[in-house]
Amino acid sequence: MPRIFICYRRSISYTFIDAIEHELVEIFGNKNVFKDDSQEAHKFTPGATWEKETIARIKWADYVFVVIPLDWEFVVDDKTQQARLWHEKDPVRRELCLAKNYDKNIIPMLINRRAFPTTDSIPEELWFLEKHTAVILQDDEINKLKKRLAPIRMNILKRKLAKFAILIMALVMVSSIILLILLPGSATPNDRNDLESAPLPSATSSPPEVDYSGTLTAIPLTVAADLASELTETAVSITSTYNANTTSTAQSDLGTLLAQSSIDAANRFYMQSTDTAQAQQTLNSENTAIALTTIYTQNQQQIYQTETAYAIDSWAMNSNLATQRALEIGLTMTALYDPTETPTATRTSSPTPTETFTPTSNNVQRTMWVNYIRTEPYRANIRAHPLTSADRLDSVAQGEEVSVIQEIEGESVSNSTVWYQVRTNREIVGFIHSSLLSEYPVPTLAASNTSAVSPCTSGSMNGTAAGLFQYEGKRSQSIVLTAGRSIQVTLSVSNAIVPYGVGIALVNAQNTDVASTDVVTGESTSSFTYIASSTGVYRLEVRGESRHTYNYSVSWIC
Repeated sequence: MPRIFICYRRSISYTFIDAIEHELVEIFGNKNVFKDDSQEAHKFTPGATWEKETIARIKWADYVFVVIPLDWEFVVDDKTQQARLWHEKDPVRRELCLAKNYDKNIIPMLINRRAFPTTDSIPEELWFLEKHTAVILQDDEINKLKKRLAPIRMNILKRKLAKFAILIMALVMVSSIILLILLPGSATPNDRNDLESAPLPSATSSPPEVDYSGTLTAIPLTVAADLASELTETAVSITSTYNANTTSTAQSDLGTLLAQSSIDAANRFYMQSTDTAQAQQTLNSENTAIALTTIYTQNQQQIYQTETAYAIDSWAMNSNLATQRALEIGLTMTALYDPTETPTATRTSSPTPTETFTPTSNNVQRTMWVNYIRTEPYRANIRAHPLTSADRLDSVAQGEEVSVIQEIEGESVSNSTVWYQVRTNREIVGFIHSSLLSEYPVPTLAASNTSAVSPCTSGSMNGTAAGLFQYEGKRSQSIVLTAGRSIQVTLSVSNAIVPYGVGIALVNAQNTDVASTDVVTGESTSSFTYIASSTGVYRLEVRGESRHTYNYSVSWIC
């Protein structure tokens, strides 16, 4: 049987990792699949170091599966703000190099992406990955993965069943021979008549039919009854309890489903629900934040909206509350919610709150931009929680626009506990620390007799660029340009160091650079000229490099 080593980055979402591992274990067996995490600790040799055990496991494996999700190459170390792959001791990098050195069969798995990382975004010793044929999977393709692996599973199952059938037949034949020898004539006609006349089981022993007429539909029961095999007995017991007590309140049913909820249950709920739209909202993506936020914002029944909102708030504010638990609560509330029912449902014992939930944080949505990050890869992480140790859901580039959903308290970073819940251009919802975002209010042109920002004539600004895009002194200036008007900008730097330096960019109202230049050598000057294509407010912005301090001077004339 092939032996498989799964190489992955722990900080990414575990949903894909667990699904991939689950499918591989079902096919090849638990002993033949290795994934390096705390759940696999029992597979380590007692007393072995990570390095020795990893080397041994990679030597042991026939195949190395490399999980490469979106922005895999841009995952940064929160302390150094550098891409982890560029660290020589990075575990993922070391595992891949070992797999190459031991000439293992490497199978890259591209998650939510269509291409390998570019060569300039990963160390040269990892360029070999592109030579291997990859498996491409999207968020909605776990089932496709299962289908792809199904023929393999079926063949293995057939072989196992064939061996099992042969063994059973052999045992039956041997047992028959022994019985014929040791117990001749034991099955008398009277015995057979007794067996044939034995009464059938009473019809009353079958489970009673249940009328699911309350707000709880059969969907939660389907979830409970269709869990993994190790939960079957518990699921049957809980289902029987519910069937025997049709007057249970929504609250007790909530506890019932909470006890059984899991990602597995969520997927089954999604696949089996007759209400596709509601199921899609529940399982909007692998992203818990999106699922919970969607439930909160789109659920119109007051009782469920309120309780679900409290679940979201508790999940966001309490770092001790696991993401899984929050998802369980959210899924439960959605399972209890039937859009076709009215608030006057049969189960009148459910408590109805007197007021809706009002978040204490600032919910005014606005647009902000990602600050200029200090080091490569110049990206900021979007986290699943307002914590630097939380799972990374996405990353955003310097200057990228995000929509702020709300401000929220979280882990203290740089003496600030303010985090933003944001939505990226890729519709990913997560958390980012406030120090990584800036808000640039765009001035509007006033009436002809007054002006919010004076029309461009000439001006200058001076300062010190200390670190990449971190400044002492003035660093930007808003300027009004009318269509067809030109502006000439000159940048002077007194101590630039090759290949680093200071740059100046002209940014339009859409936060797009329309012109720029930079200085990277000694005491140098550089300039550009731009003719405005439309009337509006532009921004001159100074930019710098990460390891040096520069004195700069910017002047312009229109």
